[in-house]
Amino acid sequence: MSKFIITGMGRSGTGYVSAVLRALGINAGHESIWNFGYPEIAADWGDLDGEVGWIAGAHLENFDGPVVHVTRYPPDVINSRFTTGWYEHPFYRQIYDFVNKRIDLTRYERPIDQAMHHYLAWCELIDTHADLIVQLEKFGEALPGLLNTIGHPRPAQQVELAVRAVPTNRNQHVHHKLVDWAFLEQHTRAPELLDRLKQKAGDYGY
Repeated sequence: MSKFIITGMGRSGTGYVSAVLRALGINAGHESIWNFGYPEIAADWGDLDGEVGWIAGAHLENFDGPVVHVTRYPPDVINSRFTTGWYEHPFYRQIYDFVNKRIDLTRYERPIDQAMHHYLAWCELIDTHADLIVQLEKFGEALPGLLNTIGHPRPAQQVELAVRAVPTNRNQHVHHKLVDWAFLEQHTRAPELLDRLKQKAGDYGY
């Protein structure tokens, strides 16, 4: 059976997704193959059935198994990234450089514009390879189709019990709710990015 990858923009619920899969008896790692400390180097897959994590989105070019893209409402993702100082704080420099090498964050000066570009470019990188795109906000109803896509179908009752058993806030950081569409309109210096972000939100069903 082929390995699978489930990925998305960072802060899109991959920790939750991996926990639900494990509750279903699927050996899904969360950032086990590519992680924050070593984003370029793949670990041994060992007996893992698949990898779940945002960094995997950069490693799809030569991957031949099923790929699922989990999306989340764009302003919520950007809020989570932007309010942590991800685009400026030295703590994130290594992983920032890893992302920048692939999608050129520095083409935009302001962190809020970098965040919008990050969402768009990273998601487009994944969409090129995705066999299925699902909303995090509708994960429960999308889960049977996801399981079929990755080759691990489960009975409906087992799926329902797993979703109920796993808390949805298992990897939730405390963030001030700052970013919404009005905030982006007020603070961007790249209105074309905002227009594209709204279009992408519509494409994903938001």
